[in-house]
Amino acid sequence: MRLLAVRDHSEGELRRKLTARIDPAFDAADIDAALAYCHEHGWLDDARFALRYIHGRSRKGYGTQRIVAELRQKGLSRSVISSALLECEIDWFALAQQVATRKFGDVPPIDWKEKAKQQRYLLTRGFSHDEIQDIYTNFSH
Repeated sequence: MRLLAVRDHSEGELRRKLTARIDPAFDAADIDAALAYCHEHGWLDDARFALRYIHGRSRKGYGTQRIVAELRQKGLSRSVISSALLECEIDWFALAQQVATRKFGDVPPIDWKEKAKQQRYLLTRGFSHDEIQDIYTNFSH
């Protein structure tokens, strides 16, 4: 309960934490029972977790590729992640533009070296090649 009181967790993430922290006298059945209890009371929901996580990370300027990788590390299935991405209704192209403008300003890069630097930055933030190319194709946004 203490872990869920701090923030939402995915089932896989919570299972890993409980396995690592709990007294060895508890076995996998006890952890399964605790997780089932949390599910029954609505405290543990991977779909809700994924949606909140996507909104939180996108507000911090991260793109889908990075967010999906982070959610996979937290133990969410591809189907839960895909559903959450469809439900979130975020314009990833506009977000990539906002992140680029915030970091590099409104002036398009003059030389290829600066453009490559900006593209690498956006790739590490998790934006796709299409989203990045859209910035330079439609720089008048």
